[in-house]
Amino acid sequence: MFSLFDGPDPGLQNALYQTWTSDPRVSESNTLPELLPLLFDDERLRNSSIKALLRELTPAMVPRLTSRRRLDILVRALMINDVNVVRSFLQETCTVIENSNENEKGWFAAEPSFVSAIGEHLKGHDPTMHRHSSIIIQILSVGSTSRSGRIMNEGIGQYLSWVAVNGETGAQQS
Repeated sequence: MFSLFDGPDPGLQNALYQTWTSDPRVSESNTLPELLPLLFDDERLRNSSIKALLRELTPAMVPRLTSRRRLDILVRALMINDVNVVRSFLQETCTVIENSNENEKGWFAAEPSFVSAIGEHLKGHDPTMHRHSSIIIQILSVGSTSRSGRIMNEGIGQYLSWVAVNGETGAQQS
């Protein structure tokens, strides 16, 4: 299905994008969240229609990925090589975590790869991603000493100390 975007016809790619973003059955599909990683490879991300599709679907996909406890897919999305797509996923992740209950926050804090991905964006050069990462860490660490300890054990301390040494400006310039 996604291989149709690989063809040389930009008209077809645009038509697919328009159809998939306007038809709610696509974003509501039970299988789509599981298929997202097929779009994450660097070659596919060179296609502007794929990048636009990912950004468009992010608000529907992140809550579904988290409700299915598929942080592995979310982490992969946060580590792809397109700043705009990552920014979209990180922003939506921040919103989901802001609306999470205490058990869900604990689940995020206990996932080492998630904590590491957020830490990378915390010390990254993009101010928007830095802000969202900072909010996520703050939400996960406040209100529960065990959750705060868990994210420290998962390695967020190294990112926080880097920011402490280099400062906010250093993080945005690195």
